[in-house]
Amino acid sequence: MERFERIYQLHQLLSGRRTPIANRELRERLECSEITVKRLIDVMRAHFAAPIMYDRQLKGYRYDNQKGAHP
Repeated sequence: MERFERIYQLHQLLSGRRTPIANRELRERLECSEITVKRLIDVMRAHFAAPIMYDRQLKGYRYDNQKGAHP
Protein backbone atom coordinates (compact mmCIF):
# COMPACT_ATOMS: atom_id res chain seq x y z
CA MET A 1 0.00 0.00 0.00
CA GLU A 2 1.34 3.43 -0.87
CA ARG A 3 1.94 6.10 1.74
CA PHE A 4 -0.81 8.39 0.48
CA GLU A 5 -3.31 5.52 0.55
CA ARG A 6 -2.40 4.81 4.17
CA ILE A 7 -2.74 8.48 5.09
CA TYR A 8 -6.17 8.59 3.49
CA GLN A 9 -7.19 5.34 5.18
CA LEU A 10 -5.97 6.65 8.54
CA HIS A 11 -8.05 9.79 8.05
CA GLN A 12 -11.10 7.63 7.27
CA LEU A 13 -10.54 5.52 10.39
CA LEU A 14 -10.18 8.55 12.66
CA SER A 15 -12.98 10.64 11.20
CA GLY A 16 -15.46 7.77 11.22
CA ARG A 17 -15.16 7.12 14.96
CA ARG A 18 -16.54 8.72 18.08
CA THR A 19 -14.09 6.93 20.37
CA PRO A 20 -10.28 6.69 20.18
CA ILE A 21 -8.72 3.85 18.22
CA ALA A 22 -5.80 1.90 19.69
CA ASN A 23 -2.43 1.76 17.97
CA ARG A 24 -2.80 -2.03 17.75
CA GLU A 25 -6.04 -1.72 15.80
CA LEU A 26 -4.52 0.94 13.53
CA ARG A 27 -1.61 -1.41 12.77
CA GLU A 28 -4.01 -4.22 11.89
CA ARG A 29 -6.25 -2.10 9.69
CA LEU A 30 -3.41 -0.31 7.91
CA GLU A 31 -1.33 -3.49 7.72
CA CYS A 32 1.86 -1.83 8.92
CA SER A 33 4.19 -1.57 11.92
CA GLU A 34 3.81 0.59 15.02
CA ILE A 35 6.53 2.97 13.88
CA THR A 36 4.80 3.39 10.51
CA VAL A 37 1.57 4.37 12.26
CA LYS A 38 3.46 6.97 14.30
CA ARG A 39 5.15 8.32 11.16
CA LEU A 40 1.82 8.61 9.36
CA ILE A 41 0.36 10.51 12.30
CA ASP A 42 3.41 12.83 12.33
CA VAL A 43 3.02 13.48 8.58
CA MET A 44 -0.67 14.24 8.97
CA ARG A 45 0.03 16.64 11.84
CA ALA A 46 2.91 18.40 10.09
CA HIS A 47 1.69 18.63 6.50
CA PHE A 48 -2.08 18.61 6.83
CA ALA A 49 -2.45 20.24 10.26
CA ALA A 50 -4.53 17.26 11.36
CA PRO A 51 -5.65 17.69 14.99
CA ILE A 52 -4.77 14.12 15.97
CA MET A 53 -4.32 13.56 19.67
CA TYR A 54 -3.61 10.59 21.89
CA ASP A 55 -6.17 10.03 24.65
CA ARG A 56 -4.27 8.51 27.59
CA GLN A 57 -7.40 7.52 29.50
CA LEU A 58 -8.93 5.63 26.59
CA LYS A 59 -5.53 4.58 25.19
CA GLY A 60 -6.07 5.53 21.57
CA TYR A 61 -5.80 8.15 18.85
CA ARG A 62 -8.61 10.44 17.80
CA TYR A 63 -9.26 13.77 16.13
CA ASP A 64 -9.45 16.62 18.65
CA ASN A 65 -12.95 17.93 17.97
CA GLN A 66 -13.40 19.83 21.22
CA LYS A 67 -14.31 23.00 19.32
CA GLY A 68 -16.78 21.18 17.13
CA ALA A 69 -14.76 21.72 13.97
CA HIS A 70 -14.35 18.87 11.52
CA PRO A 71 -10.71 18.11 10.67
